[in-house]
Formats: sequence, C-alpha cells, structure tokens
Amino acid sequence: MGKVFLKVVAWIAGIAFTLSLILSGVLYWAVTHPQEAWAFTERHFLPADLKVTWNQFRFIPRKITWLHYNIELEVLGLKVDKVSPRIVAPIDEASATFSFSIFDPATRIDFAKVVLHADQPIVFQQDGSAAVAEPELSLFQQIKSYLDYLGLANRYASADQLDLRVKEFRLLPSSGLDSEALVVAVNAIKPGDVQNPDAARFDLAVSSKDFRASASGTLSGARMDTPEPFLKAVAEFEGFELKQGVDLSATFDDGVLHATIDGDTRYRLSQKLLKAQPKLRLRMDEQSAELNIATSVADLPGPIVRLQKLEATLISPMENGVAWSEKPSQLNISGPVDLFFVDRHMRPPLENSCKCKIPERLVAKVNGELWLRTLLASRTSGRKKAFDVRASLESVKNRLFSADLAGRMIGYKDGAVWTYEPSLDSELHIQSFQGLRNFLDAKNIMIPAPFDVLEGQIDIVAKGPVSRDEKHSETPITAKVALASEHQKIKGSADVRLALDSSLKSMDVFLKLNIDDFIVELPPLDPVAGVPKMARDPRVQVAPPPPKKPPTFKVAFFFEAKTAKPEAIRLLSKLAHPYVPISLNVQRAMSGELTGNVSVDPFDIRYLRRTVHVEQMRILLDGKESADFPVDGRFRVDQTQYRIFVDVSGTLRSPSIRLSSEPELSRPEIISVLLYDRTSDQLISSDAETAGSFEAAMADRAIGLFGLWALASTPIRSFSYNPVTKVYAATVQLADGVSAGVGTDWEEAAHFELRKRVSKRWVLTAAYSPSDTAKENVGSVVLQWEKRF
Repeated sequence: MGKVFLKVVAWIAGIAFTLSLILSGVLYWAVTHPQEAWAFTERHFLPADLKVTWNQFRFIPRKITWLHYNIELEVLGLKVDKVSPRIVAPIDEASATFSFSIFDPATRIDFAKVVLHADQPIVFQQDGSAAVAEPELSLFQQIKSYLDYLGLANRYASADQLDLRVKEFRLLPSSGLDSEALVVAVNAIKPGDVQNPDAARFDLAVSSKDFRASASGTLSGARMDTPEPFLKAVAEFEGFELKQGVDLSATFDDGVLHATIDGDTRYRLSQKLLKAQPKLRLRMDEQSAELNIATSVADLPGPIVRLQKLEATLISPMENGVAWSEKPSQLNISGPVDLFFVDRHMRPPLENSCKCKIPERLVAKVNGELWLRTLLASRTSGRKKAFDVRASLESVKNRLFSADLAGRMIGYKDGAVWTYEPSLDSELHIQSFQGLRNFLDAKNIMIPAPFDVLEGQIDIVAKGPVSRDEKHSETPITAKVALASEHQKIKGSADVRLALDSSLKSMDVFLKLNIDDFIVELPPLDPVAGVPKMARDPRVQVAPPPPKKPPTFKVAFFFEAKTAKPEAIRLLSKLAHPYVPISLNVQRAMSGELTGNVSVDPFDIRYLRRTVHVEQMRILLDGKESADFPVDGRFRVDQTQYRIFVDVSGTLRSPSIRLSSEPELSRPEIISVLLYDRTSDQLISSDAETAGSFEAAMADRAIGLFGLWALASTPIRSFSYNPVTKVYAATVQLADGVSAGVGTDWEEAAHFELRKRVSKRWVLTAAYSPSDTAKENVGSVVLQWEKRF
C-alpha cells in the first residue's frame, strides 16, 4: 500500500515538473519574443476586429522561490481599437510591479505599484444590435456583487501604491453623436498613507451637455463586513436647474448596507430659488430597501412659502433574481406647512373675534404606493398601474372656517404611453363671513357696502375625478352661499370648472351660477345727482402706469348666470316700491360674446311728488362688444286727468322713445302733461318753450333713459336745447328755494349745480364737476350777490 502511494506521489510530481518546464518555456519565449507572442495570441484567441499596438513593452520576471515570483510590467503608447462594440483606448502608460504566490490565497497578488495614465480621450460605444441578455438581479444583488468584487480584490490582492489617471472617458449611446457623450474623468491615488494604509483616495468627474458632477473621497475594500465605513465622499451635481452638494458615507456589515447622505440643495423654479438641506438614510438588505429623508424647503413659490421638517419614507421590497419587485413600494411624506398669511399681528384680534385658536401651521401628508417595476420600465406589456398617491392637509375646524383638503392621483402605463386619473376630495367651509371680512380688513382688502354687513356661511366643495385630455385638465368645484343681514339676503350656488392648459400657460374658468335670492340695499340714489360713481381709491394713480410685460399666465372667464325663480333679484331703494325685481339669464360663451337677457318686473318709482310705474323693462344682450345693448320697456305716469305711456326701444345709450296717452293726445301735448300735468293751452309762454325744447331733445335722442325718468319725476323750472350742438341744460326744482342745474353729460359724468336763495340779494351755489383722466374732481361753493339794473 505504501509503495502504491509513493508511486502516485511521484507520478503527480513528475506531471507538475513537466508542466512547470512547459510553462517556464512558454513564459521565457513570450518574454524574449513579445511581438511574436502577441501576434500568435491575436491570430488564435482574440476577436478579429480587435487591434492592440504599443510603442514599448517591458516584462521582467524574477523568481523568488519555486512558488513565489516577482514581475515588472510596463507598456508605453498602448493603443486598443475595436469595431463592435466601438472601443478606442489610447493609453500613455500602463505599468505594474507585483509578486504572487501560487498556493497562498491570502497574498496571491501583491502589487507594489500600479500606474495607468491616459491623457487622450478613451471612447466606448455599445453596439445596439448586439444587446446581450444578462441575468436579472435585484438592486441589492447588483450592489452586493460590486461590493463582493471589492472584498475579493482586497482578499486576493493588495496595492501599496496606486496612480490611476484617466483624463477623459467618453461613453456614447449606441446611436448617438459625440455631443451626446457622457464624459468621465478619474483620478485615484494610494501613496502608501500610513494613517489609512488600506484606503485609496479618488477624484471622479462626470459631465454631459445637460449636467456635470464630481466626487472625491476614500474607498477601502478592507473595511467590508466591518462597522467602519468603506466609502466616504463629498459629491456635487449641477444641471437641470439643480445644484446639489452632499456628504456620503456607506458601510456594509452582516449582509446589510447602510448609507447616509447629508446635502445642500438649490433648485431654480422660474424666478424663485428653492433651498433645502436634505438628510438621507438608506438601509438595504436581501428583503427590502428603506429610504428616509428629512429636510426643510425655503422660498417656495405661491401661497406656500416654506416647508419645515419635511420627512419622507420609501420602503421597497426586494426579490432575488428580479430587478424590481411586482409588489408595490410604500411612500409616506409629511411636513408642517406654515400659515404665513396669518401673521402674528393678525392672530390675536382674529382669535378674539371667533373665540377660537388659529393654528400657526398644518401638517401636509402624501402617502401611497409606487410600482417601481412599471415606473422604471421603458415600456410595459398592457396597461399597468404605476402609482397611486393621495395628498392631504391636516383638517381644521373652528368658528371661522373648517377645511378638509385632499387629492388623489393614479398613474398607468400602457406600453410607453402614460395616462393619469386625478381626483379631488376637498371641502372648505367659511363659517363666518364677518370673520372673513375681519381677515380681509387686516390685509387692507375692503368688502364694499352693502355686503360688509352680511353674515353667514360659504361652502366650497371639490370632489370627484379631474377630467383630462391632450390639451386640458378640468377640475369640478361647487360653491354655495348663504348670507343675510337685517334687510338683505344672498343665497345661491355655483358650479365651477377650471380648465388648465397642459402647457401650464393658461386657464379657462367656467362658472355656472344659480341665484336663489339676491336681496341687497342700493346706495342712496338721487335723480338730480345723476348715476352714482364709485369713489377712486387714493392708492390708484391717475396717470397711466408704465407699460408692463404681458403676463405669461392667462386666465379666460366664461359664465352662465340665471335666477332660479321670478324676482329672485330684489334691489331695495327708497325710490323703488316695493323693490326693483329682476330676473336674468346671461351667458358669456368661449367665443367671448355676451348673450341672454335681463328682465325687470313691474314696480313703482317715487320721487318728490311724482310716481312712475315701470310696467316692463328688458335688456337684450346681443353678443356685440360695444356693450350698448338693445332695450325694450314701458313706463307709465299717471297724471291728474291723463295716463301717459313711455315705450322705450333702441339701445341703452341711444334709446328711441315713443309717447302715447289715455285719453289720446298729440306728442307735444303729452310732453306738456308729462312735465307740468297740463296741456299746452294751459301753460304760460316760458313753460311752453320749455316743453318745446324738451320735445326737440327727445327727438334727437339727446336725453337718455335715466335723464327721461329723472326729468319726468322732477318739476322743471327751465329747459333749453341747441339742436346744432345737441347740448341741453335744465334747471329743476327740488324744494322751496332750492334748484339744481344739470346738463347734456349728466348721465355719464354726473356734474350738477345746486342753488339756494338765502335772501333777496344773496344766492348760495354749490357745484360739482367730474374729473377727466388727468385731473382731480372739482367741487366749489360760491356765495353770490345779485343786483338787477
């Protein structure tokens, strides 16, 4: 038995000795004839489209023992060319000094020095037609494979000195141009650092036409499977309006990868610069990956200015042999939103008025599911859900308002086409209109009379899907208003559709308004004072403002308004008895035309000693842009012995007036009765002349609809009319000793004059003249002394 064993050992030793002689001979021939050895290798072992050349080749082996060798290798002017995939690699210097042992795996290769210098661009372009199907691995498996290579390299090799410098590595897409290349620059050095003998320092720069990035730090394979970080780096990224700087640290121990990233982010959104300091924590193992982010964001656009302590968590399942699991990842984001529009000065009075606490901030939340396999796929087989996310704001309820704001977005991918299903689930209830008025007052936004005394509730609800097409997305909103005061009432509902353009440059607002009750008090109205004007806000400049650039975001407003019942609109006034009843049905279509009608039902107008009965009045909106709409109406004035009818047609600005009476009278007689309650044969000469001038002004349409009512309701002392210039002037009697003068532009400009005789010789005159576009309104009070000669 012993002899057999010795024979086997001797046989193996003989084979090993023979192989070592053959290997030594091959190595000796390759070292002494490098060109011939490389030509033989190219001809028999390498691809036909691969060409490798060099200027100088040096290979010096030294045998330390039979199983331990030392090698010096140096290649200068190395050039590698390959057609498919395209590789062009000019390397100035590649050298290494190393020793290796055949049977000692712990120190199999020991590099004393490794040098690689490439000062010219190295180009790599993948052949798109030769795509190789690689086995699918999960994200954790892919990262772990690289980390395993790093650990194996540290186990079976070591390097005392490393000098790696690649000035430009150009990675091109399979069918791209050089301008689309991803350019990478690498500089790594390990100079035999005593403090970090196992770590290599590196500098990495990556750039393209759209972005640039850089990283520098230390990398050590000896720290794998230890609690110490194997990677520490500082990185920067700039591109796509984003500027990001981060500190990165990573450990891999007991099959778990931990990474921390502390960043400083700047993102330019339009004219705003968003700032954030995110802190990322990653934990990844064979079953799942969990990413936690904490940050604060400042200088946000729009009503939300900042987000404090924003926290986000993404948990994604891992499956071996699957790049991305079919199971959904869980997303949760939360952060308090400051209510910046309620400042510290406004909060105490608002809280006192509502006897409630106004929150300083509300928590915003986003949660849902992400199907990363669908999200990251270039295309899918059939329609698959990619994400289902819901965003909400913390509910709030007090005596001022209550709000539940939420929305949902579901995304699908069918092949390479995305479809979205957004929906809203939001409610806003303003519990106290007076509370809203107090809030707006504090913001220097005044609610005008008579609406400032109303109290009640406004409900705004946005629920249901948001419809979308290629050009627009439409949001459904409903609103209800129920406001009232002692004599007033506003009740109605509205359906609102917001159609946002897909380019985010314009929005169409469609309003469908249904008026149940609109009972409001009109401001004091005096026919002699003319049509009331809105007082100009002193903050509004009279001179035209300097020209501004047109807004990039445009809003178009379209509406349909109608009353739910006859006389739903009631305007209360001391002149109208019992009120002014109005019904309307008005539309403004997408063409911009205003159509429909406004109808005034019968009521009485009482002023001084006259009563005018409005039997009907209808304004027809004909879609024309002039806003001078056709009118159709009838007024009735009951005098002592006659009933006079005033039929109005034509337009608002230029009405056509037809007079008739019961019993029947001629037009001049009707005017006499209308103004003086007497026929012309009963008038003195001055009154007859006034009636004639009044008739001429009516015939020329110099007197408008408002002027006709006011002059017919007021005793006229004098009236003159110039048919050439179409200018009239009238003096009307208001009370004993008080008269008023009005003129042609009375309806538009509302200028008038009041005269009061205070004695036989003295007259007090008060005059008001409206402003033009460049001057202030002018008022004067004059005390006149009269003497007749």
